[in-house]
Formats: sequence, structure tokens, C-alpha cells
Amino acid sequence: MYTIKWAANDALALEKEKQYIDTLVVPLIPAGSAPSLMENIQAGEFAMLLSEELERQLRGRIMLSPPFTYLPREADALTRLLEWKKDAEADFGHIFFLTTDSSWKTKGGELQNHLIWIPSIPLQNLDREVTGQLLESHLEQIMNILLQFWNCK
Repeated sequence: MYTIKWAANDALALEKEKQYIDTLVVPLIPAGSAPSLMENIQAGEFAMLLSEELERQLRGRIMLSPPFTYLPREADALTRLLEWKKDAEADFGHIFFLTTDSSWKTKGGELQNHLIWIPSIPLQNLDREVTGQLLESHLEQIMNILLQFWNCK
């Protein structure tokens, strides 16, 4: 089970270490029952597990945002997300959106350089060891993306 890491202690850490914590990671979580409630739940669960583990491994460099939830067929989800990004830019130099929903890959050029897409894997039938290996493999890919981005800036 995941927990939201958006607490007063996080804000205090951000204030103290602002020069180091320059990256916000925002999980994009589909809600609702369309096209499939189970697929949305599985996608959200996987994205949150990845996000939490990413924050654990890169604590002191990134901050994990509360998830941005949206309805998959929502017409203004991109507009809302860009507003979220604009607001967060006041505090963070880099903002990344982590998603398992491939539809975000085709939604607007402004988002593309900030989007990390990882295919979702249903975890409910996997044992702990296999789940850990899959998460570690995907985390390695995400960390490589972030490191390449940070090294280019």
C-alpha cells in the first residue's frame, strides 16, 4: 500500500535543501471505471509503487507530489495538468510526470519533455520477489532518464 508523501516535514526539508531538491515527480493516475476499472486501478497501483520507490532512492534530490488523478476520457485533463505544472514551476526547476497510460504520449508537445511513460504490469498475481525485480528494472530505466536530463541541464 502506498502513502502520500506530501506532508509538513517534506515542505520543511524542501525549504532547508532547496538548492538540492530541484525535481518534482507527479504520478498520473487514471480514475473512474472507463475504459476498465480494473485496468485503471492496476495502472495507478503500479505508477504509485514506482513513484514511491523512486522517491525513496532519490530522496534529497526529488520530491514526490500527490498524484494527479484524471478520468481517461476527460476532455480537459491536459489543461488541468499544464496548470499544475505551471504552479509547481515556482518551486521546482524540473517537473516530471510518471504514467503508465500511453495516451499521455500523444497529448501536447509541452508535456513531452516532462513525461516518463512506463508500461503497466498487473501485480496482484505476482509473488513479492518477481514484483521487486520488475520494479527494480523499471526504476533503473526511470533513473537513467532523470540522470540524462540532469546531466544535460
